[in-house]
Amino acid sequence: MKHFNRFLTLMAAAALLTLASSSCSTSQTAAAGDPQQREVKQKTKSSQGLWHLFGKRQKAYVFSCRKGEALRYCYSYDGLIWSELTDAQGLPVTEIEASAFIKSSQTLKKVPQQVAGTLEEGTVPQVMKIGKYSYIYWNKAIVRRIGCLRTSGSVNNEQKLEEIGNYIKFPAGIRLEELHEIRPKTLQQIQGI
Repeated sequence: MKHFNRFLTLMAAAALLTLASSSCSTSQTAAAGDPQQREVKQKTKSSQGLWHLFGKRQKAYVFSCRKGEALRYCYSYDGLIWSELTDAQGLPVTEIEASAFIKSSQTLKKVPQQVAGTLEEGTVPQVMKIGKYSYIYWNKAIVRRIGCLRTSGSVNNEQKLEEIGNYIKFPAGIRLEELHEIRPKTLQQIQGI
């Protein structure tokens, strides 16, 4: 009887493992369909997990932007997920001293065709190397969205530019102005962390 109970326990555990692995493989198969979406999910998980867990961030990036007429700032650690910058009281940050920034957006030798066709009048595409990619962000005119291209090579090689505008996340209703790199410690001080 003792051996039979042990056998039933092992069979139940095996059934649970089989069920768990089949549901896991189903979700992996669904995510495997789109490599960009998979990367965004991985980046989201890592930006909310490991970076916050250890409190050490290699680099941080800040966009000055407009929400209506009001000046706002958005920040990111990975170039994909941007959040509105708020202080310790949860109020939007409306001013950052220029001395807080390490470097500013690069300039393009030539505006890529994918950008030029939709670029909002009076705005300039913003370019920054973030991790292994160089990103080009711009305000789209008609759809009032933010466009994004990235490449692991030169931003001036149009054939290597990959459109990822559907995979980036910005707060709703903002229009981008200037992109800067900022020290993570400085960003945390602004946030009151």
